[in-house]
Amino acid sequence: MNALVNVLLFGIAGSTVMAALIGLLMVFGRGASASWPRVAFGVLTVLLLLTAPVLAAAATYAADSGFTTAFSVAFAVVILICATTATLTPALARRTAPVTAGRAPLLRPTPASFIAVVAVCGALGLFGAGVGTVLV
Repeated sequence: MNALVNVLLFGIAGSTVMAALIGLLMVFGRGASASWPRVAFGVLTVLLLLTAPVLAAAATYAADSGFTTAFSVAFAVVILICATTATLTPALARRTAPVTAGRAPLLRPTPASFIAVVAVCGALGLFGAGVGTVLV
């Protein structure tokens, strides 16, 4: 399978699952006593961020591609999932946080946070490519 097809397939599927998880957290995560949805969301997010790039890299390796291509595919899949998360997180914060003084909380990402996210995505892509090597 082509590397771009792997990025689109696993990236869009992972982004859709992430959007569904955020939607479920919006519905079930209201209130101070609702801690189990947040824990479940965290666990499922970590599982998604670990399995999607591994599966994408393994599919890329199966098509006789090298480590660089598999890493690029895994990195792109993680970037797509993180972009979905970054896009929907402000809506989640407005929905679940209590409104103080008539204003919802405003999230403002900084350049340092973007650099940190790209570094984490690179590490997850490297992990996905490494484990994908072992699986194939």
